[in-house]
Amino acid sequence: MATNHSEANQMMSGPKAAEFLGVSKKTIENWRQQGKGPRFVRLSRRAVRYRIADLLEFIQRKTVDHEIAPEAA
Repeated sequence: MATNHSEANQMMSGPKAAEFLGVSKKTIENWRQQGKGPRFVRLSRRAVRYRIADLLEFIQRKTVDHEIAPEAA
C-alpha cells in the first residue's frame, strides 16, 4: 500500500494496474471504456496510466463490509 504522497501519485500502465487489482488486462480496459473502473490519466490517445492513489480509492469503494442475502432483503 502507498504510504506517502509521492508513492500515491506514482503511475502505472494498464497491465500493471490490472495485476495490482488482480484482474485481467481486458477487464480493466472494459471497465475504462464503460466508465466503471478506477480513475485514469490519458497521456495521449494510446497512453493510459493509473495513479496508485486512484487504484486504492477504487478498491475502497468496492469494499463490502457485509452483504444481505437476496431472500432476506
